Amino acid sequence: MNVRRVFLWLGASIVALLLAAAVVLYWASRSETLLRWGIDRFAPSLPCTLTVEGLQGGLFKPVRVEYLACENADFHLEARSIALDWSAWPLAARQLDISRLNIEALQYTIKIDPAKIDPDQTTRSTPPQQLELPIDIDVDSIEIATLITKRGERATKLRTIDAAYHADKRAHQVILRNLEYQSGRIAGEANISTAAPLPLTAKFSLVTEHGEGPPLTADIALTGQLQSISASINASMGEQRASATVGLLPFDPLPVRSVTARASGVDLATFDRRLPHTELVATLDAKSADGSVLTGQLYAENAIAGPLDQQKLPLRGLDTRFDLDPSSLQLSELALDLGAAGGANGAARLAADRTNLRLEVTELDLRAVRSNLRQTKLNGILAAEQHDVVQLVRFDLRQADLQFEGAAEISEQRVLVERLIASSGAAQVRASATLDRDERLGFSLDGTL
Repeated sequence: MNVRRVFLWLGASIVALLLAAAVVLYWASRSETLLRWGIDRFAPSLPCTLTVEGLQGGLFKPVRVEYLACENADFHLEARSIALDWSAWPLAARQLDISRLNIEALQYTIKIDPAKIDPDQTTRSTPPQQLELPIDIDVDSIEIATLITKRGERATKLRTIDAAYHADKRAHQVILRNLEYQSGRIAGEANISTAAPLPLTAKFSLVTEHGEGPPLTADIALTGQLQSISASINASMGEQRASATVGLLPFDPLPVRSVTARASGVDLATFDRRLPHTELVATLDAKSADGSVLTGQLYAENAIAGPLDQQKLPLRGLDTRFDLDPSSLQLSELALDLGAAGGANGAARLAADRTNLRLEVTELDLRAVRSNLRQTKLNGILAAEQHDVVQLVRFDLRQADLQFEGAAEISEQRVLVERLIASSGAAQVRASATLDRDERLGFSLDGTL
């Protein structure tokens, strides 16, 4: 056997091996069995139990999945009708290259373990130390028709998501071309480093429609690190303007570190036609000293105060100190300038389970509140409390020749007037009543005078 024949034999053998390898690779690229084998090998490395149903496709052709779920003790993720166009060749260089990922419906549910709930919400979460992935990822197009996020009874629905995602050893990048929510849409871009202290930048533009009025537009910019973020917000709605700078601590019990905000030309009626017209200028300045309570001052002026029956608000100014913690909002040193209607001072507390308000009223003129009422100069107490679906209201207002005193309990189906006393000079009326709402009869009234 001469050298030439040896080389011919070796060459023919190599060609035959390459042809055989090509046939095997072609079969493998179109084999759903091999694709499922790859998924089964990959699944144990995930932080959740993977379920895949209705798998079609191969390593070198588009993949379709009818149903996919990933679940652990903390969350449940499920997706339906998934289509994936990708290239397997970059995997040899530890790169995942996806040209298109289409998902018809995606739902992410955060599980709540009662044993892990911090009732006082004083526990600080631990931020990640690094975000590096084992491979580089490029997803040119992510299209999600519907995305629902759930936590307990709260659910948020988003739709028509169009995005792209890129990740390497240095950073993650999300490009959000479109995301629609109940009454608006948002677009933008976010970047975060994979190494501590995880610096990040982001810019988003938001548009929210409000019926026939002008849309609310906002530009939001984020800078800083994952543990400490500064947000700059500029918003407008017609002639109304607002700007704010917010310091965020995402892993603290109270995620807001500081707020400085200003708004001008605010008309409440543009948000809801049932509300009175206003022309408000408001400023807010608050800081958190210990990371658990946000303390600050809110001041507002209304340039067009007037009676309610003229579609105006009988409020000329508001000044209050406030303390905000994860479970409640406390208003103290609350001062209300009612303009021609008088004034009031007091305090309020708003929480998930109970709300309290107490005001000391000075020279309250009912005619300035509503122009078809009697002119008065009443002094006294207004108090209200809400617990679950029950509201308790009581008042005691007096002037030289006039007195109004009463107490009532208001629920969804009943108004119980425990007592109502109205007196003017020597004349006096005392009453108590029960007002029931019946789905068939409307209202029924039972009382005494």
